[in-house]
Amino acid sequence: MASAKLPTPDELKAVGRQMGMSLSDGDVAFFLETMGGTVAAYHAIEAMADPMPPVKYPRTPGYRPEGDAYPRRRRHDHGQSPLRVFLLLRR
Repeated sequence: MASAKLPTPDELKAVGRQMGMSLSDGDVAFFLETMGGTVAAYHAIEAMADPMPPVKYPRTPGYRPEGDAYPRRRRHDHGQSPLRVFLLLRR
């Protein structure tokens, strides 16, 4: 299914009216001709293949570190921000 489509002449005139413009039949034909190339480009892009490479390393859910694997990152242990704890421990 194409995601971009040309508007009908009546739709184009309605949009023109909403924007305070009075489009003649010649204006509508010009705009439709001008938009045709852009819509054709969208269709060409949609028709291109989108190959996905094979997965070499599938994602795993990971794991949560146990115990004191990262004691300096836990804010609740010190009551201070991790940066403040880092700076204090560096002294």
